[in-house]
Amino acid sequence: MTNKDELAITTVNALMLMDEAKARLDAFLQTLTDKQKNAPSVAADWAVRDHLKHLAVWHESLLAILKGEDRWEAIDFKTSWIKRGVTTFDDINAIIYYQHRHLDYAESVALFEETFQQVRDAVSQLSDDDLQKPFNHFSPTEAHRTDPIIGWIDGVTFGHYEEHLPWMITRADHDVQNGRVTINHVAVVVPSIDDALPFWADALGLTLSKRQEVAQEAVEVAFFDVGDSHIELVQPLTEDSGIAKFLTTNGSGIHHLCLEVDDIQHALNTLQKKGITLINDTPKEREGRKYAFIHPKSTGGVLVELYERVNA
Repeated sequence: MTNKDELAITTVNALMLMDEAKARLDAFLQTLTDKQKNAPSVAADWAVRDHLKHLAVWHESLLAILKGEDRWEAIDFKTSWIKRGVTTFDDINAIIYYQHRHLDYAESVALFEETFQQVRDAVSQLSDDDLQKPFNHFSPTEAHRTDPIIGWIDGVTFGHYEEHLPWMITRADHDVQNGRVTINHVAVVVPSIDDALPFWADALGLTLSKRQEVAQEAVEVAFFDVGDSHIELVQPLTEDSGIAKFLTTNGSGIHHLCLEVDDIQHALNTLQKKGITLINDTPKEREGRKYAFIHPKSTGGVLVELYERVNA
């Protein structure tokens, strides 16, 4: 690895450092399995694809600066947020994560590749003297920024890749060794989804992402987005279904907690070895997912569903 501190500040050297750092990142990405590529995103612990989106968005910010454009507008960061005090990098990065959480692994890689090449082309047009010019030379609206632009190029490209690569490696290793467990949804039984909408949709303002009938279980379900998880409302469609019996016995309320895992069969095997009582020894499969239930007597009274995506 080239020591950037020992290099003269030249455009040729900046491009070399960018290419070397990207090559190390590319080599790591080539080792990922499909499970690692499609591991669940968690706001507090990003998946590999979340890091790639993050790097790509900051590419877009740098590209705007080098073009003399508004860097906040380029990344769809509203200036009104800055006025409300959203100014720390943690705040900004959380918004970037939220705005781009819908992109899958392939889309994240494509965005990173596209923006990297755009930034590389822009940097290649700079002279050695340009690299020493202050930030505010390129972005006149930020007069207080007098630091050389090479520092920002470092911080957004080769230095940024080196910062995030260890985090990506750690996350990928954890996904292989331990798997991931995240909350997919909490299921709430209600007599009527229509009657429940005023609270969940109107009062709380949650987004209704899906509503459908599930004939096999004689229920209608409605999913509301809550961050990276969901609230699932479940309404019985017949009087003799399991959900109808639950409603008669317990009334409205939480029915089960659904935990998403990477490998459901491995999780079930591990639970059995630890003496946990399962309702399903073998997972069922439907609509791009595998699922199984753990008996409440092993969980302190909570019905727990395990869930694995099979077509992420």
